[in-house]
Amino acid sequence: METCLLLRSSGRVQGVGYRFFVIQAAKEHHIQGWVKNETDGTVCTCAQGETNNLQAFIETMYARNNPYIRVDRIDVSDSIPITDKGFFIRHD
Repeated sequence: METCLLLRSSGRVQGVGYRFFVIQAAKEHHIQGWVKNETDGTVCTCAQGETNNLQAFIETMYARNNPYIRVDRIDVSDSIPITDKGFFIRHD
């Protein structure tokens, strides 16, 4: 069963390649959705996929071995399902 989540990453997540890191993680875990920078310095991600894949994706999003990215926390909430295929950066 597919689930759709809205994820808000806080920490040092802008200006360090985090959105591209998230795109790669989404591809590895078969996740569809989007990622975008927010004006408050967080990064918002809409992620849809199988529950097990989403759990692994969120764990990967912490980027624990990356020397530039520092994710302090990821707030998770339910989101409405998306119809877009693939995973992309939003600029709105």
